[in-house]
Amino acid sequence: MKKSLNIISGGLKMKRKKLALIAALGLQLCVSSFVSASGAPVFVDVPAKHWSYEAVTYLSQNGIIDGYDGKVFQGDKTMTRYEMAQIVAKALLKQDKANVVQKAVLDKLAVEYAMEMTQIKQLDKRLATVEKNQPNIKLDGLFLIQQKTKDRDSGIGSYSATQYNMRLNGTAKIDQDATVGFRFVGLGPTSSFKATTAYYGGQVPASPQIDRIFVTTKLFDNVKARIGRQAPVVDQEDVIIDSGFFSYDGLRLNWKVDKLEFDVMKGNFARGVTGYAFDNHLAGEFANLGLEGMKVSSQAGKVDWSLGTVKFSNSVGGGNVMNFHYASLKIPVADNLGLTAELGKNVKATTGGQFWLTKATIGDQALKKKGDNNLTLQYYSSEKNGVNYTYTAQDGLDEGTSYGINAVNVSYKYAFSGNKISRLEWYRGIAKNASEPDKSNQSYKYFKAVMLVKF
Repeated sequence: MKKSLNIISGGLKMKRKKLALIAALGLQLCVSSFVSASGAPVFVDVPAKHWSYEAVTYLSQNGIIDGYDGKVFQGDKTMTRYEMAQIVAKALLKQDKANVVQKAVLDKLAVEYAMEMTQIKQLDKRLATVEKNQPNIKLDGLFLIQQKTKDRDSGIGSYSATQYNMRLNGTAKIDQDATVGFRFVGLGPTSSFKATTAYYGGQVPASPQIDRIFVTTKLFDNVKARIGRQAPVVDQEDVIIDSGFFSYDGLRLNWKVDKLEFDVMKGNFARGVTGYAFDNHLAGEFANLGLEGMKVSSQAGKVDWSLGTVKFSNSVGGGNVMNFHYASLKIPVADNLGLTAELGKNVKATTGGQFWLTKATIGDQALKKKGDNNLTLQYYSSEKNGVNYTYTAQDGLDEGTSYGINAVNVSYKYAFSGNKISRLEWYRGIAKNASEPDKSNQSYKYFKAVMLVKF
């Protein structure tokens, strides 16, 4: 109590309104001493033994101060006057909950940091003005070019080609709670990246066009909805569906309950995929596919996990073509080591149906600046009827087949900058349980040299 009395000495001699008025007048006289030649405020550190720390600690212990920047206040942390002023400003919003002693402490802090709080308000107004004047449409994109060489045991389907593609994503603000999103694609040969585009319908457009457009809006405080043609984001590693290539027309809902995030999707594939049979299903069953799924995910510390299910159904015949249950786990073991695991099963498969993947990333987990690099080692295994090689982002021997595969993938990434990423990739897969005897135990190797440019 003695410390508290020392803190508030002189604080009860004047009413808070008078203190604020005197402080405001004084600020106008001394502001120049806190401003650099450029006009920008210069905030110095608050000395470690300054009475402010004791005052803030006292208010924190009594629930008047929650912390700075969402973090619990640490009494042993040295702060700048700017940071201390932010703490005081937040505390003043709770002064109606303070008792007489606590209000006196707040009064004294308000006088001490009045100038900094004034400058913070001015800065907030400037930022609000800048934000208001920002363009209504924001764009970002990427250009990818790769040299891919494929080598198959039989020689059938082997090739070497330069492939490229550009994608431009846009977001237009409707109001505070809603936006329109779109994607502009099509600069590149029609056979880029997915062999299915050439063989099974749904080609990459030869001329540029918008292939996705959707509205994202808030339905309730905690529920977001996305309506329109959009990406079918399912499992973490895109083993079930290549979310970068395919799109679906429909609805997606997303909401959170405590630390759990729920995601529900329903619609129909925007690209019809025909011309083959998979797992005893006729080719026509894939011509008009419905898509529906649900996923729950969370982050426990630094560990990300998810559980989900997704169903491919023939909207004409009403039958389920594929139905996957899956789980994924991502663990950052250290700053330079990350582990990923994924397991899934096509429960509609007549035989087999299971797949699993493990991956280790060694080096910089995020490539943000020049010189960042990492090495990724991946092992992937699928039983017969485990995945449909038309839809997956994983490479396979062929598309439209139901064989299993064991595959090793090694890739090295290097950042020339945060927006220019290069990748060298080597892959070897061995087919197993193929329906066609000549494809069982065949190996498939490829090498990729990739440059990805973000803008």
